[in-house]
Amino acid sequence: MTDATRTTIPTYRLYIDGTWADATGGATYDIVNPATEAVIARAPNATRSDMDQAIAAARRAFDDGPWARTTPKDRAKVLRTLIDGLEKRKEELRQLLVSMCAAEYISHPIQLDMPLDLLRNYADLAAAFEFEHMLPVLVSQTPMGAQVNNSMVYHQPVGVCGLIPTWNFPFFWPPDAR
Repeated sequence: MTDATRTTIPTYRLYIDGTWADATGGATYDIVNPATEAVIARAPNATRSDMDQAIAAARRAFDDGPWARTTPKDRAKVLRTLIDGLEKRKEELRQLLVSMCAAEYISHPIQLDMPLDLLRNYADLAAAFEFEHMLPVLVSQTPMGAQVNNSMVYHQPVGVCGLIPTWNFPFFWPPDAR
């Protein structure tokens, strides 16, 4: 193989607590194009320690970071910024779907366009959803007379979640995948 025909295989890293890092021990695994069986990239083979570090960092960010203090409209704006970034890289993502998942072009509306549409819906929902609302007043009779009960509902983020997306539809996470 000559230098002109040699291609560099990218090796990816983990992003934990705001920094890029190799997996503990430096192990990687090959990402293979299922159509050609060529190695197209290497991914970090994360360990339990890497996962624990990532979860701890996410927990700190959730508890102490600015996200918990942002307004729903600000959160919607962040989602729209993410969508804009993904839209700008849509063709690159499309090529990754083909080379990493052997995704046929006919499936791309489901694989790529629909997840972006879902994110848009989530951004709209974040901006419009009533995160706090009063329930109807409940009047009940007690031995001491009528009692009026007022209740408020608060919808809050669930916190840190670990998700393993499907290998063949990596961008499509249905709304109730939990």
